[in-house]
Amino acid sequence: MNKKDKELKKFIDENTLSTPLSEYERSQKNMTHEDIFKIMHEDLLGDINRFHNKFGFKKNEKVGIPDNNELVNFRTSFLMEELAEYTQAITKKDDAAALDALVDIVYIALGTAWLFNLPFEKAWKEVQTANMKKIRAKSKSKKRGTSFDVIKPKGWKAPNIDQIVEEEKEKNEDFSNRV
Repeated sequence: MNKKDKELKKFIDENTLSTPLSEYERSQKNMTHEDIFKIMHEDLLGDINRFHNKFGFKKNEKVGIPDNNELVNFRTSFLMEELAEYTQAITKKDDAAALDALVDIVYIALGTAWLFNLPFEKAWKEVQTANMKKIRAKSKSKKRGTSFDVIKPKGWKAPNIDQIVEEEKEKNEDFSNRV
């Protein structure tokens, strides 16, 4: 983490929820929203790494879904459990429980990607690039029946996650062969 990143992290730690990030940005003339996202993103993945290391969990040596059915089934049911908690919270209009469930869903999803040794960051960027090329539905979409939908315009290209996974597998294989 460079000096600028450390300063931002310190600022966020000391002023979370009490000082708007825009105030910090004004104090750091060249700080961008991308810089802020980068720090927060690294911190999220760092938290996931520290959590799993604390409890002695190991990443899958190979990139991909592990052969350990118990682990795969547990992670899947864990995500489903949190989704059910989110649904219950929304039904009850319980803001805190909904937020807790959303954070848990993200935490479990990131942890699952970490355990499976999947290149989450690269896939995120690929999906983000594709999603930013979508357009807002002008009326109720045919697929989901709501004007809150964001739809794929003509000529839209899906993110190439297969390529990202394959490249990561090749990189992992090359590294394993060198060791």
